[in-house]
Amino acid sequence: AFFQEKLKTTVWGGAQKVLQAIARKPTARVAVKAGHGTQKTYSAARIALWFCWNWRPSKVITTAPTTRQVEKVLWTELRSAHAHLDKRAFPGRLLGLEWKSHDPNWFMLGFSSDNPVMAEGFHSDNILIIVDEAKGVPDFIYEGLEGALGGGNARLLLISTAGNPEGDFYDSFLDPEFETF
Repeated sequence: AFFQEKLKTTVWGGAQKVLQAIARKPTARVAVKAGHGTQKTYSAARIALWFCWNWRPSKVITTAPTTRQVEKVLWTELRSAHAHLDKRAFPGRLLGLEWKSHDPNWFMLGFSSDNPVMAEGFHSDNILIIVDEAKGVPDFIYEGLEGALGGGNARLLLISTAGNPEGDFYDSFLDPEFETF
C-alpha cells in the first residue's frame, strides 16, 4: 500500500514477494539473487523509504562495494522515489548520501563497503540495512553490520546478481534464518 499510495508506483510479482518478506517480521533477513533489470535496486530504494516512513525514529543504512554503486545506482533510485513523498509528512533533507531529519536518531545513510570502520557502530530500536550488489561486499563488512542487527526491529536486505559460490552473500542462501529469492 505504501508503494502505491505514497510513492505512486507498483512492482511486479517477484518484487512484491520480497517486499512482503522484509515487511513480515521485525527480524527479517532477506537475500535476493536475480539478473539485471529485475527491480532489485528499484525496490530496495523504496523499501528504505517505506521503513523510514513507518518507524520514527529509525536508521536505514545502505552500502555496496563501491561509492559509484551507492551514489549513482541505489541513491539515484532513492532520490527518484523520495520526490513522490509529501515533504510535510516526511520532513527532512536529502543531501549527498544522507537523508537527515530533525531527529539525529532518524536518518538514512549510504556508504561504500571498502572501509570496515564505516560499517560499525549503528544501533537503533528500528534499523534496516540494505546491501546492494552484496556478492561484492567483503565478509568483514558483514561482520561490522551484524552488530547493528541485535535490536528488536532490525531487518537486513541483501540484493545482488549471481556470483562465485563463496562469501557471506552466498552463505545467506544456505542459512535458515534468511528468506531467499
